[in-house]
Amino acid sequence: MVQFLLAKIVDGAVTYAKASGFGKVLQVVQTTTTSDLSNNTTSYVATGFTAALTPSATSSKILIQLSGGSMDYDAAALDVFCALYTDTGGGGYSATTSFTKTRQGSGFGMPNCQTLLLSPNTTSAVTVQPYVKSSTTNRAYINRNSALLTLTLTEIGG
Repeated sequence: MVQFLLAKIVDGAVTYAKASGFGKVLQVVQTTTTSDLSNNTTSYVATGFTAALTPSATSSKILIQLSGGSMDYDAAALDVFCALYTDTGGGGYSATTSFTKTRQGSGFGMPNCQTLLLSPNTTSAVTVQPYVKSSTTNRAYINRNSALLTLTLTEIGG
């Protein structure tokens, strides 16, 4: 087991205390879907698949994991894009820097996998939602054919 100590220096004197709170898993929220999540435009569109977590402290981080599913397309080979968007406190969704671009050619049913560490600096609810877009007007899927897609949010104490 790894333990951390906090060092405090006051007037040249060093005192130590056992660190607590930071680096610990404080809560986990997980949701799954087997629904088709798709888009046939070249602009990002919300999937409606969300998970929300309310951090217990402004110093907390949120580990976002999107995994599984079945990235696919309808007609011709195309690029499937999946980006994670967040909404803090109901202020509206904005894109994060994480996205998946998968060239769909001869392979079908490629799983989706994204991990992002977010530092929201809030104690308001943070809602995460994958958005999807296609490189053409053919339909691109980030989940298809009853595959299981999982969205997990983990609060890590800061």
